Amino acid sequence: MFVRLERKLVRLFLLCILLLLVSVPATATDEGPFEPLDTITMNDGSVLKGRIVDEDQDKVVLETPFGRLDVPRDEIDLIERTDSHGRTQFEGQHDPDTNSIFLTPTPETKGHGAYFRNYMLFFVNWGLAVHENVDVTVGTLLPITGDFEWLSAGIKWRLFSREEHRVGVAVIANGNWIGGTQSGSIGAVVGVGDDDRSFNVAVGNFVYEDNDPATAILVGTDARVGRRTKVLFEYATTSDAIDEDFKGLINVGIRWYGTSMSFSLTGFRPLADSGDIAFLPLAMFSLHF
Repeated sequence: MFVRLERKLVRLFLLCILLLLVSVPATATDEGPFEPLDTITMNDGSVLKGRIVDEDQDKVVLETPFGRLDVPRDEIDLIERTDSHGRTQFEGQHDPDTNSIFLTPTPETKGHGAYFRNYMLFFVNWGLAVHENVDVTVGTLLPITGDFEWLSAGIKWRLFSREEHRVGVAVIANGNWIGGTQSGSIGAVVGVGDDDRSFNVAVGNFVYEDNDPATAILVGTDARVGRRTKVLFEYATTSDAIDEDFKGLINVGIRWYGTSMSFSLTGFRPLADSGDIAFLPLAMFSLHF
């Protein structure tokens, strides 16, 4: 008798669990049509939540508990889409520094306008878009001392845009004058991806006074992980280092950005034994106008 009673209790318990599991999705389904899965942030800062049910190049149609809204695209600052697995994808409010990772260039150009960058407080760089596919840059050292003279000038010419082709390609030339010593480089960069995530490889030949030419290889990737946040990773080496114990260096960091400004904080280290040093910090501030 006790065995039968125990079996009945077990069956009743399992039945209750089954009913509970079935009832939860049913409740969620009833509320599903108005569960905010997508978020639209407008240019004025206001936020709309609902489900995006249709869109074209002019507008986005958002289903809300109060009906459907036609939202003009030119008034949208950011779109956050959430899929059935809870993953969020972002559209809009792109990184203004898509023409570089940190040390690694990308095939993209500024397109229009200009920018100012400051590296580690002491190094400054100005960039200007002279054409949709051509940027020119000038770099120098803040005048903290009169004994050290440094000037750098460069140009990037984009041959193929990754927006129009699957692969972006650009050629880059640069010249440096440091304390009376001249050096120069010429190279190319190839990249795939978009403004939110990309993978880029840059190869260039450097020529120093009274030294044999050296080849530099830089690999850089970035990925958007938040509304205005990216993670960065870079690897760099040279032909001189390939034949020695030095295996190159890596640079890992994060970037926070807005419409026209960004701040990147990274740490780099050689892959060879560097003693007690884990990472050396690098920082960059960028302003676009």
